[in-house]
Amino acid sequence: MAGGGGYYGGTGGTGAYKYYTGNPGSGGSGFVSGDSQCNAVTSQTDSTPSGNPIHYSGYVFENITMQADVRYGDGLVRITQLFN
Repeated sequence: MAGGGGYYGGTGGTGAYKYYTGNPGSGGSGFVSGDSQCNAVTSQTDSTPSGNPIHYSGYVFENITMQADVRYGDGLVRITQLFN
């Protein structure tokens, strides 16, 4: 079975499609450090949810907007530099 992508990847499916006999994974979740709806992993070697929306690296985004089901495929990101 193949897992899905994303920050917390999905699990493999159990059925077969008409032209594909593998077991595709479900979609994974998105993650943006600093978004109150997100849950960062504990560390680089520990993927346990930390209960904290801030990534262990310490990098944090502000004024975050995430929209569900807006784009298919790899997703979309726009980052604006506010200062040098």
